[in-house]
Amino acid sequence: MDQPAIKYISIILGTTYLLPQMYAGHQTRKLSDVSTLSVVMLFGGSILWAYYMYTVIEEEYFAYASAFIAFCSFYILCHKYWYYVMYLRGRIREVEGSNSV
Repeated sequence: MDQPAIKYISIILGTTYLLPQMYAGHQTRKLSDVSTLSVVMLFGGSILWAYYMYTVIEEEYFAYASAFIAFCSFYILCHKYWYYVMYLRGRIREVEGSNSV
């Protein structure tokens, strides 16, 4: 296999690795098994890496791939928060009745 093929395969696999987690979270409606701190660190690192790749090294495609990882991690964080709020609302309804929330 030549070098460009390895480069593009690694970009595709490295960029899309969060998609199965997003799909599983969407299907189960919970992301409690996902570490919030890890996803926050991934988001921050991806944003900084995308900025570095775009401005300093001028590798646009790598910057776009890093930005996509940042978007996926942000999506996971938002859904993790939303599913937790839905869980809390359900627990409040159990304790206080259906008219409380």
